[in-house]
Amino acid sequence: MLVPLIRTLEIKLQILPYGVGVFTASIVLAVMIIPYGASLGITLIRMVPSPLKEGAYALGATRWEVIRSVIHALYTFRIICRCIVVIRQGFGRNHGRYHADR
Repeated sequence: MLVPLIRTLEIKLQILPYGVGVFTASIVLAVMIIPYGASLGITLIRMVPSPLKEGAYALGATRWEVIRSVIHALYTFRIICRCIVVIRQGFGRNHGRYHADR
């Protein structure tokens, strides 16, 4: 289903219409790592100590304010590292597919 769409896009951009290649594989792998990244984000939110979140809620903060001011402030470095891990995994999988096709 994705190959005909990519082929049509390549024809519109006046590129040789292969439809199968690194671009298509990159799109597929980008979609494949979304659940992994989402689960890492949920894990980070659950790692925050409950007294910190409950204290923010007790002071009248909304859920978004708790995420932004408590979770983001505590885990900025970890979030960045997890994003790098997710992107690295996507590149690693794409790299293997690229060399397997050659």
